[in-house]
Amino acid sequence: MHRLGIFFAVVSVLLLAMPLVAQDPTKVDPKHYKVVFENDQVRVVRITYGPYEKSVMHQHPAGVAVFLADQRVRMTFPDGKTEERSGRTGEAVWAAGEKHLPENLSNVPLDLILVEMKTPEAWKRISGTADCAEPDQANKIEVGDQPDHSFMVSQGKCTWDTRWEFEGIQSQQGMFTTFDEMSGDRSRFHGYYRDTLANGDQIHYRYKGRSHLSDGEFQSGESKWKIIGGTGKFEGIKGKGTCKGKGRVEGGVSWECEGKYRLSN
Repeated sequence: MHRLGIFFAVVSVLLLAMPLVAQDPTKVDPKHYKVVFENDQVRVVRITYGPYEKSVMHQHPAGVAVFLADQRVRMTFPDGKTEERSGRTGEAVWAAGEKHLPENLSNVPLDLILVEMKTPEAWKRISGTADCAEPDQANKIEVGDQPDHSFMVSQGKCTWDTRWEFEGIQSQQGMFTTFDEMSGDRSRFHGYYRDTLANGDQIHYRYKGRSHLSDGEFQSGESKWKIIGGTGKFEGIKGKGTCKGKGRVEGGVSWECEGKYRLSN
């Protein structure tokens, strides 16, 4: 008997008179499917059927099932084909996701625990322009080993254009804290950026890069950034990308940035 499919044998029923649309069994058939645990990686569902009972059409992702009772079922698939499957008490099986209709063929209840694996949320693209003013605070220390070799710690504010948003929530203002090592017309830098969104949540970044200077002023540069955390709706967010910068006539830097993010692991 094909055990791989047993995992799905208890999961759903095909409504032959309806369009074949995958649905969450805990929503369309709460009598047979109940969530007992859930986090961002798995969902654990308790599945129980009475003798000869059926469900409604739905679909599960890949996962693991542990059978709590012997069972024998008939599966009906979207193309109308059927297949009988069975499982034994205490058996655990793994299977890929499947769309189907199950029917308990025995005169005893069917009972199992289903652990559904969640697919990580897809990466979403993001891009925008950040205009960063001259630092509000800047402390520069000359090294003294050669001309124009110095270290500087600075902090200031940036504002994004309307394109820089997460889940439809736009960034309102950010604050950078940067450490620079400047030598002649070159600079290497790294730092942290705190982005405050319109709903009050924050996203935190770490970045590093290089820039070209003229008389100590930023002319052009590039950097790589990585999201290292967030608050509220964005707790656990991950992301990464790059930026290219140009010095502004009025002072400060304009950064053209792009990258990707996702909310879950």
